[in-house]
Amino acid sequence: KKRGRRKCKMALAEQRAMLEQLMQQLPGADPNANKSFEDEDVCKPYLCGLCPREVFTNTKMDFGPCDKLHNDDIREKYLAAKKEGKRFRFEIEFEREIEKIVNDCDRRIKSSEKRVNKGEESAPVVAVSEAEKDPAVMAIAMEIEATLAEAEKKGEEGDVDESMRLNDKVKELELKKMVAQGEALKKLMPAESKEEEGESEGPSRKMIFHQQKLRVCDICGAFLSATDSDKRLADHFGGKLHIGYLQVRNKVEEVKVSALMPQFFAIYCIGVGRWFALHPCRVNC
Repeated sequence: KKRGRRKCKMALAEQRAMLEQLMQQLPGADPNANKSFEDEDVCKPYLCGLCPREVFTNTKMDFGPCDKLHNDDIREKYLAAKKEGKRFRFEIEFEREIEKIVNDCDRRIKSSEKRVNKGEESAPVVAVSEAEKDPAVMAIAMEIEATLAEAEKKGEEGDVDESMRLNDKVKELELKKMVAQGEALKKLMPAESKEEEGESEGPSRKMIFHQQKLRVCDICGAFLSATDSDKRLADHFGGKLHIGYLQVRNKVEEVKVSALMPQFFAIYCIGVGRWFALHPCRVNC
């Protein structure tokens, strides 16, 4: 009898597997319907709520395209398993990955802040308005204005790709303008200051930091100028790189809080237990 039952179960399992294969071949059928979230080709960071490769696409921190599967139905299966209190090894690997991204960014921020502060402390004071009158600087400034106007026009017309391309060009022109301003300021420097800076080609980095009054974004590490317009600042804070780092930092904090919750609950239970131990009469009542 037992052997007969086993054979029957095996036959039913085979029939079920064949039926599932046939169902997947039907038009409109989801090929990932029976996929497990623990499969190798499933993106584990996406299951945990954030895939860095997806977040930083088309930025200077682009890790390349994610070759793993992103599927919301599979993620629902993972979340259901999480509700049952299950813990998986890939969650620990994900936590280490996003913490490394934040730590690397924080190191860059500290390094950039030191460079800015050093430049501001040691740079000689020169009138920035004089550098703005330099022909090369004025030509670049006019090109920036024209490019911004064209980018805004393309955005209103619905040509998003061209608008983004022009905005990227503006960023390149801003850097070019910084170099030109540095060169102009260098010409205005006193002779003794030039000797201290040396005869190296190109503008002094200290001068650029000083004349731009730069500060470092504490989220993504980008340089921001005190003279930036509201639109430029809005473009930065709404940029993909800044938002990407903000998402990663929020996720790190979320993971830390979720890790501490069981400890808080345990402490709470111990406290309640001690209270009842000290007040037995109230429990009897």
